[in-house]
Amino acid sequence: DLVITENKESADLYIEISYVHFSILTHRYVFRVYDTQSGTVICAGETTSWGSLAENLARNIVKEMVKVPK
Repeated sequence: DLVITENKESADLYIEISYVHFSILTHRYVFRVYDTQSGTVICAGETTSWGSLAENLARNIVKEMVKVPK
């Protein structure tokens, strides 16, 4: 039951995405999902931009979120 919003202040979770410098051949990106109330990292991972960065990020974020205990 998650809702996507641009407003970080009204979100329960937010995602931070960063480019890994010096990864010219692999185009690596890392992500972290944070709990906005505690600032705790819920999950983290990395992916590449090969194919579609948006699809790769979505697939890998969901894959990591499924591993988080409820």
